[in-house]
Amino acid sequence: MSIPLAAGLIGAAFAVLLLGIGAGFLHGRREARRAHADEAGRMRAELARLNESIRTSEESHARALEAFDRQSEGLFRSLTELLFDWYWRQDEDLRFTYLSSQARDLTGHTGESSYGKQRWELSNMAPVSTTWDEHKAVLAARLPFRDLECRRIGTDGEVRYLSMSGVPIFDAQGRFKGYHGIGRNITERKRIEEELRARQEMLDLAQKAARAVAFEWRIGPGREPPRSSPDLEAMLGLAPGAFDGSFENWRRVVFAEDWPAVHTAIQRAHASADEAGAVAVEYRVAYPNGGIRWLQLKGRMSFDDESRPNRLLGFMLDVTERHCAEEEMQRLERQLRQAQRLEAMGTLAGGIAHDFNNILGAILGYGERALRDSPRGSRLRRDLDSILTAGERGRALVDQILTFSRASSNERAAVDVERVVVEALDLLGGKTPAGVRIVPRLRASRAAVFCNPTQVHQVLMNLVTNAFQAMPSGGTVQVLLDAVRVDVATVVTTGTLGAGDYVVLEVADSGVGIAAEIIDRIFDPFFTTKEVGAGTGLGLSLVHGIVTELDGAINVASAPGTGAVFTVYLPRTGEAGPVSEDAAPEAPQGNRERILVVDNEEPLLRLTVDTLQDFGYQPVGFTSSLAALDAFRADPHGFDGVVTDERMPAMTGSALIRELRALRPAVPVVLVSGFIGVAASGARELGADEVLQKPVPAGGLAASLARVLQRARAS
Repeated sequence: MSIPLAAGLIGAAFAVLLLGIGAGFLHGRREARRAHADEAGRMRAELARLNESIRTSEESHARALEAFDRQSEGLFRSLTELLFDWYWRQDEDLRFTYLSSQARDLTGHTGESSYGKQRWELSNMAPVSTTWDEHKAVLAARLPFRDLECRRIGTDGEVRYLSMSGVPIFDAQGRFKGYHGIGRNITERKRIEEELRARQEMLDLAQKAARAVAFEWRIGPGREPPRSSPDLEAMLGLAPGAFDGSFENWRRVVFAEDWPAVHTAIQRAHASADEAGAVAVEYRVAYPNGGIRWLQLKGRMSFDDESRPNRLLGFMLDVTERHCAEEEMQRLERQLRQAQRLEAMGTLAGGIAHDFNNILGAILGYGERALRDSPRGSRLRRDLDSILTAGERGRALVDQILTFSRASSNERAAVDVERVVVEALDLLGGKTPAGVRIVPRLRASRAAVFCNPTQVHQVLMNLVTNAFQAMPSGGTVQVLLDAVRVDVATVVTTGTLGAGDYVVLEVADSGVGIAAEIIDRIFDPFFTTKEVGAGTGLGLSLVHGIVTELDGAINVASAPGTGAVFTVYLPRTGEAGPVSEDAAPEAPQGNRERILVVDNEEPLLRLTVDTLQDFGYQPVGFTSSLAALDAFRADPHGFDGVVTDERMPAMTGSALIRELRALRPAVPVVLVSGFIGVAASGARELGADEVLQKPVPAGGLAASLARVLQRARAS
């Protein structure tokens, strides 16, 4: 019976009792007392019955609650056994009171083996992201915890990773009763994370090795923030945090002249929804240290379902080394083309030198002879001087061409550069244009360069002449000579200057200057900015050829209207020796020796015969090498020496020498030629005792012939 029902019955009993008392008053006190006693008995019996009903109801309720708890616990355990995760519970002493069966496979512990133990007492369990002491501090504060990672090594050596999360339990009075929570097997997740980390590391290393960084730009309204590799800002030459990923920010770092190509490439990809949407363009960026880097954008534009561009994904690559290599290749190609031009020029020079030098030889030779017989102060002598001057200019031009072709046979020695420069400046003193002043500053002392004095002379003369021509209205030419030490390799106009000791020749003018776009061309053969007839375009080419041949370098600093400074670096080779002040000896005279003279040019043959006669020889001349061979064959010992030209029809001079030596091996021979290939070859290779290059001065021919005859007599 329920308590409300019992209470109602009691109320009814009291009502009956009151009614009985009222009746007793009406029917008498006796009847009243008897009725009251009877009613009281009934009430006591009813109360007893109600109490028994209440006790029975409470016992039934307790049994129902106990059955419900057993059913709920069974249902909860059944559910936890079905979950992939495992459930655990601890008491107020943090000792396990329950572990679901999944924990057996994950931790290696059954519920029975773990009950009564604290978490850190379980064997083979170790935290990954924290320590047990840190975890205990969280538990002591009765705080929830999440994703406590533990590592367990099984008996088979396999490593498993677990993640545990828990919350504290409190009763109705707020007393701490323990923890409960879940555990999870995260071994596969850790494996995937490790694989992703390894792949990311491999990608980062590959990007660094390739000098590339990845990027992603979202396009259109509501676009997400851009994403990129951490090295993108450094590649763009920006400080960390300075790049917001926008096209506007990117445009500011791209060279202005390169941006149109970048913009066009992106616009073309925008319009190519039906195509690949590929973007490939290269551009330059400037670094804070003044360096310039070449970057390449390679990416792909993606489009949404309505063919609108929504994302640009790709790489930025540093391709500076490739551009440097291409520039170096272009420089080498230019050098190769220049070398080919030089080779062609050398071939041309060799082809024309013989005939041109024959002409010059006749002009200079006969001019010298005529000059000796002309009266001093006469008009004839002045005309002859003019002829000889023009001939010398022609010879100098041929020398320039031959030197430019780098086929010169000049012998080298340790040359006192300052002495040669002083001599050249003395010569220039009488040829300085009006309004031009030369200011020398020579501080090289006796520093020497291993070269031929003529090479230094030609370098200075051409640089100063070039300076004269750059100052049509007058000005100042400063000539500086010094000995310096270069400690580190330096890039100059004509290449890279290695570290070492150098003699530096600097020629600076105050002229019109050189435009930046033509500085790379000023050393090209025949390149000139002068008017037709004002220059040959060979001067600076000759300078470049000589300096390169001597393993030197040239640097040019100039701008329009500011003049130009040419700085020549020549490798130093110690100190030059003392200079002998002895006067040049006079040409030796012959002693009526009979000389066989061979030259197919009649004027030159007569000139050589007349010259040798003037020096006391008995020359016998032939314009045919075959006729000369017949004469020698007829009387091999009838000639004391031979002077022969090289380039002749029917039989060359070197071929004639071989025939002559077959008849008389020790016959003295001087070979004369205007052909540069012959002059550059050794006399021994050609079978001659000495080789002279046309045009040959009379004294030079006499001295050479005297030397070979003297050696023949000594042997």
